[in-house]
Amino acid sequence: MIRRTAMAGLPFMLPFSVLAQSSTAATQWPKEVQAIFEEYKTQCQQAGGKFVPDRANFARQIEVTGDGKPDWVVEQSAFACKVSQAQMDAGNVPDTGSGFCGTAGCQIIILGSGRKGLAPIFEGLLRNVTPVDLGGGRKGIETSVHGTACGGAGAEVCIETLAWNGKKWTVVKRYRWTDADYEAQQQSQAALLPVEEFRNHEAKWTF
Repeated sequence: MIRRTAMAGLPFMLPFSVLAQSSTAATQWPKEVQAIFEEYKTQCQQAGGKFVPDRANFARQIEVTGDGKPDWVVEQSAFACKVSQAQMDAGNVPDTGSGFCGTAGCQIIILGSGRKGLAPIFEGLLRNVTPVDLGGGRKGIETSVHGTACGGAGAEVCIETLAWNGKKWTVVKRYRWTDADYEAQQQSQAALLPVEEFRNHEAKWTF
């Protein structure tokens, strides 16, 4: 079920890749981002696992609220919690990066800026999220959703542009992919170097 609230979850239909305006080292993360990171680390270690984060892809700075202040995308799949074979055999396996991904994409959190700092304004599964300029100082994100939203089949790609109005996400427009869009996407993927393809996390949700 699609929910567009302050903690909304949406399914998406494109390879997961966050178009970041900048990438910041873990030592420069805001306290709210660092707190999320530390929470996963603690959960893993308390379960007897070894926390192995992908720091470069765990958090990225964007701007989607339109106030000119940094917002952040946190990718919950960008870490691994390694456990022993005995723990796996016993079913005592903590949450790990791959557990946050599925056919609907990978779990992310968008932290939006406000008067009291950063707070979650989106939490859900995404295959694609791209910050966009809506004009007139308005910001938003472009995402991919179930094909039926555009009147097509479920496997087809339907692009939605969403805007945050301070309380919830609203749909600005929908766009159904054409054959030309599919061809351009295939050419783009073919041009990626292996390391770039990994960073876009395509392998995590493709089955």
